[in-house]
Amino acid sequence: MTGSSTLKKTWKQQSLGGSMTEKVELTWYEAKLATEVGVNRCLSSWAKGLKHAHGYKPDDLFDTNIISAAAEMAVAKHCGLYWDGSVDTFKSKADVGNDIEVRLSMMKEPRLIIRPGDTQGSRYVLVKNLWKQSSTPQFQILGYYRYSKRLMHDKWWTNFGKEDRPHCWAIPVQDLLDL
Repeated sequence: MTGSSTLKKTWKQQSLGGSMTEKVELTWYEAKLATEVGVNRCLSSWAKGLKHAHGYKPDDLFDTNIISAAAEMAVAKHCGLYWDGSVDTFKSKADVGNDIEVRLSMMKEPRLIIRPGDTQGSRYVLVKNLWKQSSTPQFQILGYYRYSKRLMHDKWWTNFGKEDRPHCWAIPVQDLLDL
């Protein structure tokens, strides 16, 4: 967990190199709020007839929404920023602050996924879920990358060998900047 002096640092004050292994633990009250936000997001999507995009098929109906909301809260907590837990603001406002988009990876070897239609200039933060059943929610912030099409490398362009998935940039952890 970060100390109070780290929480007060802005993005520009944070280190810009090395390996990010920062773990953030949420309190039970924070987990409750994130869980409620995740469920509300899921129910709102169902009411509108929306499905997961880009060929993604989650194992659980609520799991991804809840863990993703908690990951957003963890990034906000780490950065010392307010998290509003908004619902129905997908693509119309940043997940955290003015320009932070949070991406949760469930892959064995996490990669930051950025798609061509994502907001250029935004900072995309990769978070790994460490939350285990019957324990306090924990997340590892693996780093970030500011999206600009001119800075994206061809070596990151992939559809993971799945014809039913659209291409994206999958940035490996070692190429991310520390938050």
